This record gives sequence, structure tokens and C-alpha cells, in this order.
Amino acid sequence: MELNRYYEDRGMMKYFGFMLSEHNAQIANDDAERYLVIPGKEEMSQEHIYEVFESAIRNSQQVAIQINTRAPGGNFMPDIVGFVKGYDEEYIYIDDTPVNINLIRHIELVKFERWFE
Repeated sequence: MELNRYYEDRGMMKYFGFMLSEHNAQIANDDAERYLVIPGKEEMSQEHIYEVFESAIRNSQQVAIQINTRAPGGNFMPDIVGFVKGYDEEYIYIDDTPVNINLIRHIELVKFERWFE
């Protein structure tokens, strides 16, 4: 059965536009992440860090932790957000992510907002 004898299938050429649009979207996303500026939050004392940490455990609240290290571009790393699952002498475990206690720059409780309010 012949569909149209004047039609020439372009093969892979018809897919190049799709691949190009995906590639451009990925590049735009990478640029947005690369140029994102994350300012440093107030550096907290160890005592104040432990107070917030204990409050989060007592009240089962999420915390946001800023680590005192910088990314290769000079910005601070994005906050680690989650529930405190446990701790030992060196690490606090935030949703299975170990965070060295000595590297914590800032910790704060995350306000829980209900979706229906």
C-alpha cells in the first residue's frame, strides 16, 4: 500500500527539533542554578544551634540547615531541609542525610503550613 508517492520521510531529521528544545530547556535550567545567589545567614553559636535542634526534636518540626561551606562559585550551598531522625557525637541525621555538627552555620525551624489554610 502506497500512502503518498510524493512524500519523502525525513528520518531522524523530524526528531532534531524535539531534541533541540529539550537541550535548550536543560541549558536554561543549568544557567538558573549556576547563577543563583544564596546569601550567608547569621552564624549561630553552638549553644543556640543545640537549642533549636532540641526544640525540633521535642516538637517534631522540620529544620532548615545552612552549612558553613561554599560552592565552587563562592555561594553558600542550598539549605538542607527535613526532619531530625537522630544524632550522635559528630552528626545530625536529617531525613537520612548526615550533617556534621561542626559545619552548621545556621539552623532554623521550618514553619508548617497546611495546604487548606
